[in-house]
Amino acid sequence: MISVKHGSKWMLRAGLVMGLVAGVGLMTGCIPLVAAGGTSAGMGLASNRGLGAKIDDNALQAEISSKLYQHNVNLFNDVDLTVYKGQVLMVGTVPTEEARAKAEELSWAAVGTQNVFNVLEVGTGQKIGAYANDRWISTKIDTEMTISKGINNLNYFVKSYQGVVYLLGTAESQQELDKVLTIARGTKGVSKVVQYIQVRPD
Repeated sequence: MISVKHGSKWMLRAGLVMGLVAGVGLMTGCIPLVAAGGTSAGMGLASNRGLGAKIDDNALQAEISSKLYQHNVNLFNDVDLTVYKGQVLMVGTVPTEEARAKAEELSWAAVGTQNVFNVLEVGTGQKIGAYANDRWISTKIDTEMTISKGINNLNYFVKSYQGVVYLLGTAESQQELDKVLTIARGTKGVSKVVQYIQVRPD
């Protein structure tokens, strides 16, 4: 297995890091040290998070990323963070169980963390080509949700890692959630769908 931690994937994440840092700095008046990669389908103003929640999520992601970076730059590079309404999703591959546990510990130590979904794998990293395929899967699912009637795609975040799709967000109804899951499971290249979605009460 060949790791691409320090190849084109790292360069793309570095660009996303700078974008998130700048965004949080403009909204809060201060610029955090670092922030991890990841773009969210839930960033639109029409989402049910609201602007304040988005700022809080960006600030929380920046704080966790800063803690990872200060602890170990390799850990920062290995952990791909997603934050939605205080729910922290960690995907990626780390070298040891100790590193996996440390990443979760640092996530819980950040102010505002409501829950941590630690799905980090222990190993040597993604295979060449897997990262691009995961990006395609995430984009494909988000696009299908955007054009599908009865789904507010702005309330969902889609993350794919080595063919496994992780969904965060809030569904307006069970029917909407079922539609989202059908799209994700039916997308080419998806081996498994894991959802951390809350259904809003009637």
